[in-house]
Amino acid sequence: MAYQEKVLTLNGRVIFNKVTFPAFKRGLKPFQKNEACFMFVNRGEFSIRSADTKFDLATGDGMLAKCVDFFLESTPGQRERANDMELI
Repeated sequence: MAYQEKVLTLNGRVIFNKVTFPAFKRGLKPFQKNEACFMFVNRGEFSIRSADTKFDLATGDGMLAKCVDFFLESTPGQRERANDMELI
């Protein structure tokens, strides 16, 4: 599966962003800095890693956070169970 992104904006600001991409090892989050964001995992599973925290997300999980610097990463087991991801 190739990377796909659909973005809905209002007054120049991103309101919704749907991202579909193949399984990966590690990458930066696809969100803006210094804004609140809600991320919902529509398909797949991966982990979130910040400077001092790591937690797992899977299909049906959501996260509400300030969009500071963090990484999305996946283990070999997570990549085996889901070969693509979809986030809203």
